Amino acid sequence: MPPTIFPGLTEYLITCAILVVAQLVYVLFGFGSGLIAVGSLALVFPDIRDVVVLLLLVNLPAELWVVLHSRREIRWRPILGLGAGLAVGIPLGTWVLKTGDPDFVLTLLGWFLIAVGAVFLKLPAGGRLHPRPWLAPPTGMLSGLLTGLFGTGGPPIIIWYHLSDVGKAAFRATSWRSS
Repeated sequence: MPPTIFPGLTEYLITCAILVVAQLVYVLFGFGSGLIAVGSLALVFPDIRDVVVLLLLVNLPAELWVVLHSRREIRWRPILGLGAGLAVGIPLGTWVLKTGDPDFVLTLLGWFLIAVGAVFLKLPAGGRLHPRPWLAPPTGMLSGLLTGLFGTGGPPIIIWYHLSDVGKAAFRATSWRSS
């Protein structure tokens, strides 16, 4: 039998359960699968790099399906600025993940999850603030950095669209890879 990243059947089943719950949250709310999966799987796997690769492989087909079905709702103007930032941030985050100390990266993940929770608790209702267009590239870069580093760069873009008060379908279609 070929080697896998799973030490045993128990870890495999726990991983499957975590991914099912994470995808259920994604289906219900339109985001959050990455945060749940990365935070939970980091407790199962000793190497965060395995978690990031696994999550990207599992989530990519679902994300492409959402984009395909919601493509008419895509808001192209913000995507250009966000996408430019993502193009810079993802390779940078991937480089830090590859070359960084795994303990430091895991500690950074813990602080990131705490910070995201605090920010989401304090967010005003959607549509009250409208992000300035010049903030799109830095927001995209931060999201890309987090995507490359943890496989879950959604929070900056989620906050961006939450404050912009776009519809759920437009949000899902436009933020397809960062959540």
